[in-house]
Amino acid sequence: SSSLTGISDGNPVAVPNSSTGIGYVEVHRFSPGVIEELYLWCSNKSGSNTNLTMSFGDPSFSGENIIVQINSQNGLSLVYPGVPHQGNSNDTQALYLRASAATSLSATGFIVRSYPFPGKDADTYGFYNAGDE
Repeated sequence: SSSLTGISDGNPVAVPNSSTGIGYVEVHRFSPGVIEELYLWCSNKSGSNTNLTMSFGDPSFSGENIIVQINSQNGLSLVYPGVPHQGNSNDTQALYLRASAATSLSATGFIVRSYPFPGKDADTYGFYNAGDE
């Protein structure tokens, strides 16, 4: 497994809202040539329910987004359950997070990375991770 880009030390990262600085946090940039399963949890320390918006490859959040309501004063809730992704050669496949309210949400998670079998066609033989050896 691998840490998320924005969460390199295992500590949760604050999720800003659109009025805070750049208005989002990039939590991971997907690597080309491998499959990465993203597991992501979010918590809400505020007294109000807050929406977490996830955007893939679009920091402007203008495309297809996933919106999850995180209940007030809620501990960690699974918001993205190990969905596999592949990066691209343009290095544009990233996950961005934004909150509907400032200073309320934090996120943490990890990546499980699988590699193509050495010397084999990934489309034919698939992928493996270090636990398969």
